[in-house]
Amino acid sequence: MSETDRVLGRIKQTLDELSKEISNGKYAAEFLTDLKGSVDQLRLTMWAVIETEDQHRHKDTKGPMKLNEKLVEFRIKRIVQMLNDLGTDAAIPEKSDLEALMGAFGTALQSVERRSRLN
Repeated sequence: MSETDRVLGRIKQTLDELSKEISNGKYAAEFLTDLKGSVDQLRLTMWAVIETEDQHRHKDTKGPMKLNEKLVEFRIKRIVQMLNDLGTDAAIPEKSDLEALMGAFGTALQSVERRSRLN
């Protein structure tokens, strides 16, 4: 068995144990929120690496992976999906939540526009 197989086995075992503990209510919501953020970031990074490597394999190119660009692409797709879900959700968001959303959206848009002018 390779070292990669051993590491993967340990990770899977740990995740299975964690899943059981979460299902049994062992952890507080604050911990779960932090864990979810970490898992989301890991998932996003893994998908970007997989997608980038697949594209290189199919294009038969030898250029460097553009992981940062792929991460941005996945984040934008996720934001679009979340906004579409929000638009079809029956619940009405709180005014303060909408204001925070608009502020974050405005800041992100300004940052992207500023960087695009530099290129």
